[in-house]
Amino acid sequence: VLGSRGLGDVYKRQEYYRLSIHLALLVGGLRIGEVCGLQLRDIDLDHRLLYVRHSVTQGPDDLGEYRLDETKTPESHRVVPIPAPVCRLIREHIDRFCPDRDPDTMLFHAIRHPERVLNPTTIQRQFRTARKRINREDVTFHSLRATHATMFMIQGGTLRETMDELGHVDVDVAVRCYPVSYTHLRAHETLRHL
Repeated sequence: VLGSRGLGDVYKRQEYYRLSIHLALLVGGLRIGEVCGLQLRDIDLDHRLLYVRHSVTQGPDDLGEYRLDETKTPESHRVVPIPAPVCRLIREHIDRFCPDRDPDTMLFHAIRHPERVLNPTTIQRQFRTARKRINREDVTFHSLRATHATMFMIQGGTLRETMDELGHVDVDVAVRCYPVSYTHLRAHETLRHL
């Protein structure tokens, strides 16, 4: 789980990819492939909703070119709220980097080839560079997802609500992937009953 100082440092190291951090951390705990798979049609800023409908993958055997594909599981299809401050950041990103307002336009695309989906390893590479600069080799992009789960539970989200927010169906997977979050939730629930 990241503290505010660590998040701020990672945030400062990104420019084009800055919004990806906010989406993983503050909007549904998006997976990196889900961030790369967002199209403008998936963002409803008027109602502050984000529709998770796709992921960027290399296909069933992880071979070939990256492409817009289905989400990891059918349950990963979800609608998550967008906090108001993140709406502003999304608007700024769209204004700056998505001049073509077609609904099929990718929110993140290959910089040199706007017609191509963004390869998730590009964001991972940028994230690795940022974490090296702040001397936090332990932090991964997936850490943002775990931090989102923890923050969601601390704010009162139940395990089931957190699983829905993250697109999980298996309780064992959720507990295994996010043990700190689950531990915080159990402690919080215990304190509520005292």
